[in-house]
Amino acid sequence: MASTGAAAECESPASFKKCLAQTRAEVDICGINMTCKCLRQENVARCYDKCGEDSYYRRLKLGELGKMQIFCSQKTQGESEDLPIIGSE
Repeated sequence: MASTGAAAECESPASFKKCLAQTRAEVDICGINMTCKCLRQENVARCYDKCGEDSYYRRLKLGELGKMQIFCSQKTQGESEDLPIIGSE
């Protein structure tokens, strides 16, 4: 039977989903600061380590690492590595 493309289950799906949500939010907060995005995108890729050696998740991790390379190639010297401070709502 052909593969449906359905994702294999992570060893810790709740932890994986939480990790992705938190780290992707940090990347988004960086705005156009590529130095900040470069550092935070590496954390997104690390979330996939929670899924073990499953080939599906390894391919997704490679995609996240590709994004990191793009962000890192666009870093500006002197740009802050820190997350911007967001005002309370």
